Order: sequence, then structure tokens, then C-alpha cells
Amino acid sequence: MNRAQVLQRIAEDSRFFLRNMAKTYAFINGQWFDGQRFRSKSFYSVNGVLTSKKPIRVDSVIDLGGKYVSPPFGEAHNHNLDWSSNEQFARIRGMYLKDGIF
Repeated sequence: MNRAQVLQRIAEDSRFFLRNMAKTYAFINGQWFDGQRFRSKSFYSVNGVLTSKKPIRVDSVIDLGGKYVSPPFGEAHNHNLDWSSNEQFARIRGMYLKDGIF
């Protein structure tokens, strides 16, 4: 490859990145878990990072339709049905929290 071809390739790669990798997304109408309860909020993905700060430009809007968003390591579903007493609940809750699951 000569110098002109290398520069052309760099320009093409940069345009590809800007078109595909640097897109910003808005996630609207979601119920987001904040560690205590679910809250109605909007979040944005900017350069692959989730933030609540609205960016200047949004490339795509994803309407969550009121659905619930649980963070990684959040227990959204389980079969621990034996919560027959406060002691049993405390034991199960402690087991989850010890493993970093809330």
C-alpha cells in the first residue's frame, strides 16, 4: 500500500466508526431499578456508556413501553418460595446479598 492508499483506508475506517460505533441511543419510558425501587426514567447510551445525561445528538430512540429494567446481577426471577418467616427471608436475602445480587 502506498501512502495515499493508507490515508484513504484510515479515512474509510474513521467514517465507519462514526457511522456505526459512535451512535447514541435514547432508552425512554422504562422503569429503571435504582437499588431501592423502580423509577420511570430515560437513559442514554453514548459511546457505549450508559448515562442519564441527555446528549446533544440522539441517533436512535428505543421505547421500552413501561417495561422494567433490572441491572446486571439483579435478581429479576427466582424460585425461592419458602419465605415463611422473617428468619427465612433474612437468610435468603443474606445469601443473595453475599453473592452481590440485589
